[in-house]
Amino acid sequence: MKAKAEVATAQISNDLHEQLLTKDTVSFWKTWKNKINKRRTTVSSVDGCSNAVDIANKFAVNFQETCLRNNPDRSEQLRAKFEAKFNKI
Repeated sequence: MKAKAEVATAQISNDLHEQLLTKDTVSFWKTWKNKINKRRTTVSSVDGCSNAVDIANKFAVNFQETCLRNNPDRSEQLRAKFEAKFNKI
């Protein structure tokens, strides 16, 4: 297992070296980002939930609430604001 890791590391190093020698900066940075600069973020808790299904459900509820219509008064305020800006154009 350790030998495979060393071979993989040497291969990446060789690939980066070759790309630098040929001045292939696009391939160099693509290889760098894919092999060296792997940033994986894992979320351990969202709003007190750690289960993926619970997190997805929280997101769904939040999204649904965000997409609800405004109350009639707020809706009228936003319409008037829009029309005022639209009429200036």
